[in-house]
Amino acid sequence: MKRFNLFPAIVFVLLGLNFLIVGITVFAASSDGGAAIEPDYYQKALHWDEHRAQERRSLALGWDVRAELSRRDGALALRVRVNDAAGAAISGASVHATVFRSAEARRRFTLELRETNTPGEYGAAVPSGAAGAWQVELAVAARGNEYSRVLTAFAEREP
Repeated sequence: MKRFNLFPAIVFVLLGLNFLIVGITVFAASSDGGAAIEPDYYQKALHWDEHRAQERRSLALGWDVRAELSRRDGALALRVRVNDAAGAAISGASVHATVFRSAEARRRFTLELRETNTPGEYGAAVPSGAAGAWQVELAVAARGNEYSRVLTAFAEREP
């Protein structure tokens, strides 16, 4: 009677385990939508100097611009407050934002914010109500000036 050799079975079990681990890794890596590409990255790179000059002009204005995400009736809303260097609210501004969740950079939403009943406060609904950290790329035009800034806002989970 021939004795059973365990060595070939161990090799096949280890190979099978390796295929299983690789399969799980590939599934996990591709299930979140994959890597996000910065839109128009080449044009942004070509115009980097102008972008930095705009950032310096924005800082020189001394405006205080704050973004906040809040929930209203289950929907997510972006609220932006714009004050000048003296702390006075800036009314009548044109405010645009591109927002995206840091975890889902592929899904970007472009918003035009409208002034609320509070002077210097602008708001818009965000199409996605997902919780987490959001990047808010703001562009504010008022009083003959242009202000741009990238802020981070946090959205809480629904209660």
